[in-house]
Amino acid sequence: MLKYVDNSSKSYEDRIAEAIVQIPIYSSEWTNFNLSDPGVTILENLSLFETLQQDHINELTPEVKANLLKMAGFSPAKGRQSRVLLSPRGLKTTLSIPRGKVFNVGDLTFETMKSHVINNCRVVNIYGKNEDEITDFSYVLDKDMALPAKVFGDNPQKGQELYFICNELPEPGEDAIFYFVFKEAEGRNRFEDRANDLFARLSWQIYTEEGFIPVHTKDNTGAFMLSGEFHLRIPNAHLAIYEEGHKMGYCFKATLESAEYDFAPELLSLYDFLFEVWQQETKSFTYSGSKATSMEMLKEFTFNNYISIFGKEGKGSSYHQYLVTSDPDIKGRYFELEETEDMAVYHFNRDRHGYAPTKGRAAIRIIGYSEEIMRKYKLGIVEGYDDQRIELPVSNIVADSFFVIAKRVDENGDNIYDFVRPGHHNDGDLSYALLEREGAIVIKDAGDFIGAQLLMGACATYLGDMGNIRENNIFTTTGVPKGVTFVNPEAGSGGQYAENLESVRNRFVNDIDTPFVAVTEKDYEHIVKTTPGLCIKKAKAYIDYSKNEAQVAVLPGTVGKDGRPFLTQSYIDRIMRRLEQRKLLTTRVSVRKPVFVPINVRATVYVKQHFENCEPIIEKAIMDATNYVDSDKNFGDMVHFEDVFKAIELLPCVQYVYQLSLRLAKHNLGTMGDEDVYPVMNGLAVPGNISLELITYRERKQ
Repeated sequence: MLKYVDNSSKSYEDRIAEAIVQIPIYSSEWTNFNLSDPGVTILENLSLFETLQQDHINELTPEVKANLLKMAGFSPAKGRQSRVLLSPRGLKTTLSIPRGKVFNVGDLTFETMKSHVINNCRVVNIYGKNEDEITDFSYVLDKDMALPAKVFGDNPQKGQELYFICNELPEPGEDAIFYFVFKEAEGRNRFEDRANDLFARLSWQIYTEEGFIPVHTKDNTGAFMLSGEFHLRIPNAHLAIYEEGHKMGYCFKATLESAEYDFAPELLSLYDFLFEVWQQETKSFTYSGSKATSMEMLKEFTFNNYISIFGKEGKGSSYHQYLVTSDPDIKGRYFELEETEDMAVYHFNRDRHGYAPTKGRAAIRIIGYSEEIMRKYKLGIVEGYDDQRIELPVSNIVADSFFVIAKRVDENGDNIYDFVRPGHHNDGDLSYALLEREGAIVIKDAGDFIGAQLLMGACATYLGDMGNIRENNIFTTTGVPKGVTFVNPEAGSGGQYAENLESVRNRFVNDIDTPFVAVTEKDYEHIVKTTPGLCIKKAKAYIDYSKNEAQVAVLPGTVGKDGRPFLTQSYIDRIMRRLEQRKLLTTRVSVRKPVFVPINVRATVYVKQHFENCEPIIEKAIMDATNYVDSDKNFGDMVHFEDVFKAIELLPCVQYVYQLSLRLAKHNLGTMGDEDVYPVMNGLAVPGNISLELITYRERKQ
């Protein structure tokens, strides 16, 4: 499939000619190419058969392509809405936000997936504690201040504590959502799982009347390594005011249980008590209730009363539609509507009207339509033929939100309604596939629904990766106190349209080209440099024949006490675990620390007249030319005499280089070849002693 060639334009004569021309490539004994030769007759038959079957050979349907890719482990990714966390600003009272509440930023619409009660909860104080030493970090709560706080100091140690003091906390059982902004190390590889404690481990506790007790958390910062979300579940316990901090309040704290950080955490900012919204625009919605007598709903969600109400009158039965009435004595499937300023209440009374929904899960269903959908909610008739396609009035549909309503007539002549989601495969069921991007459904099996009228059920649309907005946007909504706005501290994430087959194929091809098993030098280097969570600047693989093993020299992004990169044992262990999983079974492999090879340079240089302070300029050029740590040069790369010579000679202040020599500062760290220097295989050149003699060019002429 990946290298398929379309041969539909080739004639029979072209095919047989190509086949005969290639015979000598495969056989030196076959020399008779005349038509009387039996081998040529076989080629003629095969070429004719291929020509006749070409249409079938070319027929590679999307279903076939999808199944071939699925066999290789690649399936199309589903479409998803972008998710955003919001922080209220200017809020001074408790605010109740229902499910389906709309928030707008520009032309984008975001909605809540569940109800939230937003209290005026705030973190008012942050401080660290190391034995008896207390350090206040509350300045990170000021969003206008970008001063980083090393919350565990320069050298984090086991047992250090970080305290968070709050004025209020949410109700027990609720999740408090925070977003930490940390200074992130440049060049760090992506974490496989941000919840993993790669370099450190934190335990979390909350203060109660019995003292500090453990609390359930979900930490997406990698124990303060990355910016990310932090969820804290408020326990069902008697919380108490903590009075020992700088400020009194409710308290939760983090304790370092282990600390092997490659970079000490630096907290830049904290956003507290957030709630989530999703980028989507509801076109039609569904609400369900279990009571048999009434159901209520906020009026702002009734879409100007473009609603249909259905009730289930027996366990496992289909639904019947109920209509509104103001006549208490009318018989039939009716409900009575009671309206308040904010609510719409739907009452069902079997004694009055003779019919009412039964009591049970989703016994009552309310379908609300926007005006756009109301005009086009009738989709079509189920005809019963294979792969019947029915267009929908909208495209880019949120698959999890969607269903259709199938309207049929039962044996009593009454209209009955079934709510059918895509993908059902039970006997007799209506089975269909949703083409969410195109806005259509394809009926795979009509089951017992031939002749049914399909109606729009619930439906929401989304805008894919357009919802992955940048951070710090201002969101607006209705029904909140004046002056209250909402901001997203983190960029939107997760938004994508459903993946097409071409994209899946490209992923497959890229996966084939990405080294997984370590065989060649490049494989080893790629696998090491992409070790999840680590900062690695360089890697060089080579064979040590004296030990009969593969070795990989690694230059990390971490810095030791001497200011140079230092490969810690923690890094070595993680790299070795990855190599052990990827190397060939019998291969011996080891990770080597970088060796820094000082290069001594002695030079006599003629400089141009009228140039001042030439010595530091020339020294810097020499240092840059011999510094392989911060350049694109790799381990073991030769230091060329010519490169250093040109680096000096091309300076504006230099007339010419009279004398230049390069030497190893330590002879066991490499070898000399003519005027060039060859570091050891795990060695990187660094500047050594530089001895310069400068002569003004005019003095030479005199």
